[in-house]
Amino acid sequence: GAVFGAIVGLPALRLKHLYLAIATLSFQMIFQWIIKFMDFFNQGQTISVGRVVWVTGQVSRKEHYLFWYYAILVVIVLLGFSVRNLLRTRYGRCLVAVRDNDRAADAMGMHPGFTKVYAFGLAGFLAGVAGALHAYLYRGVGIESFTLHHSINYLAMAIVGGLGTLPGSFMGPLAIKVLEMQVEHLSEWASAHLTFAANLATALKPLSFGLVIVLFLMFEPRGIANWWRIARSYVKLWPFRY
Repeated sequence: GAVFGAIVGLPALRLKHLYLAIATLSFQMIFQWIIKFMDFFNQGQTISVGRVVWVTGQVSRKEHYLFWYYAILVVIVLLGFSVRNLLRTRYGRCLVAVRDNDRAADAMGMHPGFTKVYAFGLAGFLAGVAGALHAYLYRGVGIESFTLHHSINYLAMAIVGGLGTLPGSFMGPLAIKVLEMQVEHLSEWASAHLTFAANLATALKPLSFGLVIVLFLMFEPRGIANWWRIARSYVKLWPFRY
């Protein structure tokens, strides 16, 4: 995952902002085409993954999701602390500096191109860990789990949570998943009680996602993480005004 992330990050040496986002999306299109037309990847068909063997033996069907819940929770906590410590190191400060102003970072002796490729490699490594856990959790890997629609969902999680913040990477997915569950309940209620709104029920999910992204970009571009920062600052100063 880190190697492929670094390869995808090579256009970051020349591209910025919207052009870089379009380039990464084009890599996803190429990836889907390669998966579907190469026999080595079973042409996009689902590849089965066996059950994991634990200390007590093979995990049974009844304990499968419970086991992987705790396993994924441990991995998330470890990766969260790792990223937090990384941001305090020299390489983490380089990432923040290049993100804020790459020219100023270059003037201070940092290498913007290497830092950008390193950021893509790090993101690819984290995505590879998530993909491996995804394969074991659902006992299979298929191309339908990695479409452009999923990328848009992940982008929405990042925007809602707060771009470039560690707390936002936890708050964003939580908020989007809660929104998705509520929209599904609302769609089921609308399709059951409002027969004339059947088409509306199917459009509620993309409509709500798009509306949430637009509202956060307009009124709270720093995401839910900014609310957490404001609440934490208020608690530190309370009950004093200054």
